[in-house]
Amino acid sequence: NLSGTVELPWQILFSLNAHYESRSPFSITLPGSANSDLNGDGTNNDLLPGVAFNQGNRSISEGDLRALVDTYNKNIAGKAAPRGGAFPTVALPANFSFGRIFQTHDIRVQKTFWLKKEKVSFDLIGEVFNLFNISNLGGFNGRLDQSGSSSFSFGIPTSKAGQAFGIGGPRAFEVAGRIKF
Repeated sequence: NLSGTVELPWQILFSLNAHYESRSPFSITLPGSANSDLNGDGTNNDLLPGVAFNQGNRSISEGDLRALVDTYNKNIAGKAAPRGGAFPTVALPANFSFGRIFQTHDIRVQKTFWLKKEKVSFDLIGEVFNLFNISNLGGFNGRLDQSGSSSFSFGIPTSKAGQAFGIGGPRAFEVAGRIKF
């Protein structure tokens, strides 16, 4: 978070708040079914072989993931699973993303007008939230999809940052006035 205020000529205050967050880590898992249980421990959603917990967005790239999916499909998919059935073949959507950094830039301009011999003042305030209108997407799913799935969910955003009591939502403007006495 970077913020600051500077006083411009004519006693105008200009403020900036720039907020950045790195991409969130996530785990890359196999489809959640009984035949995706790699080690036979009775749990679904095992990690894709070759990745560790929360390694997505940390030390694995989209290209690395494509190679790991190819290796899994070549060496594991179709073989007998410990809980019955065969390990599924997994697929990546043509377009997927690990997300991008969260960022927003908010500015504020304020001018104070003095009334009644500096005993009463009126502040006129203008603000812009998410000045560059950056779409801060979220809700990326880390579960790989089975081949032949009619709809893909891996690496597809399912939400956007909202404006209500938060930051990073769609660009918004605000004008306010304040009387101090």
